[in-house]
Amino acid sequence: MAKRILHVDDDPIFLDLVRATFAGDPEVQIRSIRNAEDALTVLPDFKPDLIIADIALPNIGGFEFILRLREAPQTTTVPVIALSGRARNLGSQNPFHQMAVVVLEKPVGPDMLRREAMRLLSA
Repeated sequence: MAKRILHVDDDPIFLDLVRATFAGDPEVQIRSIRNAEDALTVLPDFKPDLIIADIALPNIGGFEFILRLREAPQTTTVPVIALSGRARNLGSQNPFHQMAVVVLEKPVGPDMLRREAMRLLSA
């Protein structure tokens, strides 16, 4: 059975990049969504094995979105990759590490993203 990845990003370029990173892989099913509100509504039916989310999302930001994921019983332990254009600025006080979230800096290369996603999916 294919592993399910939920990808949340409001940037169409990154939506395409992430879809292309996993395109043609029969082991992965990816669903891309443009905002956290819609992502939260599809969680119960889609049941992702991994979530890739931009930190700078409109309305519900990435930090709040990940907090909600960690509070929901069905996603408490689902691995999360957060994509940020400002990952370097998070420093040692990075709140995402406390939530067991991997942070990758945008622009992230497809090889690095795929490698990290497959590592988390196989853990």
